[in-house]
Amino acid sequence: MKVLFVGARLFRDVAEYAASTGIYRILTESNPESRDWDLADEVHFVPRGMAHPARIALERGVDGVVPLIGVDDPLPEVAEMKEMLEEEGIPVAASGPRGVQTGVNKIEAKRAFEELNIPTPEWEVVEDDRPRMRPPLVVKDPRSQAGINVDVYERSAPRVHGRRLVEEFIEGAEVSIEVLSWNGEVVPLVPVFKGSTLDDDHPIDRMRMAPAPLDESVERGIKRCAVKLVKRLGLEGTIDFDVVVREDEFWFLEFNPRPSGTRYMTSGCSGIWPLRELVDMVVDRWRPPRVRKVWHAIECPVWNASRREPLREMFDGGVYHVFYEYYGRVDVAGRIAVRGESFKEAFERLRSAFKAAGANLKLAEKEFELRLREASRFL
Repeated sequence: MKVLFVGARLFRDVAEYAASTGIYRILTESNPESRDWDLADEVHFVPRGMAHPARIALERGVDGVVPLIGVDDPLPEVAEMKEMLEEEGIPVAASGPRGVQTGVNKIEAKRAFEELNIPTPEWEVVEDDRPRMRPPLVVKDPRSQAGINVDVYERSAPRVHGRRLVEEFIEGAEVSIEVLSWNGEVVPLVPVFKGSTLDDDHPIDRMRMAPAPLDESVERGIKRCAVKLVKRLGLEGTIDFDVVVREDEFWFLEFNPRPSGTRYMTSGCSGIWPLRELVDMVVDRWRPPRVRKVWHAIECPVWNASRREPLREMFDGGVYHVFYEYYGRVDVAGRIAVRGESFKEAFERLRSAFKAAGANLKLAEKEFELRLREASRFL
């Protein structure tokens, strides 16, 4: 059994699992200086784009393709590759053109939410003009990602340049939820609490906690809306939804038809690894997973670590402890995710790991207290 993986950046998440299940791992990568490509059985360094991965998939007669793409720009090409290869009988664990086109364009996503009566902040499209809406407002590039080209205006409505999405700014908790979808089966996983919309830091630079302490009716409503959109657009693979929650109300902001930055939180909290589910999808052994137990998981930047070895992945005695590194950052060694039977127990494990690594524990303690205050205020 052979599977083609596209992209080395997330390959470590699936390499060992695929090998343990008897899969021959073929990897394509466009950056010769990338890491973890040596974990594959066979590697092809190719130019950017999906033409070469598609050709290799056909030439090598693979059983399936798993695109490990964590950014939006290549997704339209991934969707085209999916259409072409699936006509040849090779499944691709990704969304097709319709879903991708909607997901990568925030204006189209807004229209999809409204069509399905999914709550979303008030919005308008403005081009080289001032918004009609009153502040506070959020101004976004319709194709922005990772918080880039997103600005909040609290007191005055700016004159925007170019075509922009303008939406109502809502004070509340930022929550994400990953959804798995394949062959008509849709499985929403666990909500992740990322902090407050009032926090200027990007969520990747904050502590995150799962499961988000939502009211049960709110969590059911969010999952119901996410499933509705996945089915309407025929989304497949793994999809990430961003939602703002305030007490018993919620508003969908956007969705990303690709692997999520919260995947370690999802796996730590539920025991379900989203990227490993993609492997099972393309080799025809996927069974919709059930969240049978929910642990309390915390993920946190590791500030100024002097020793990284204590942060390496461990599953000793049922203790979940996974570390992934930042490259090019001096102040942050990476992020660590831990879990326990309660947030208190999870934080004690985080505290121990920080001490062993010589990292800045005071910042972690401050973040933990802040998340608890935000949760109490908005949830």
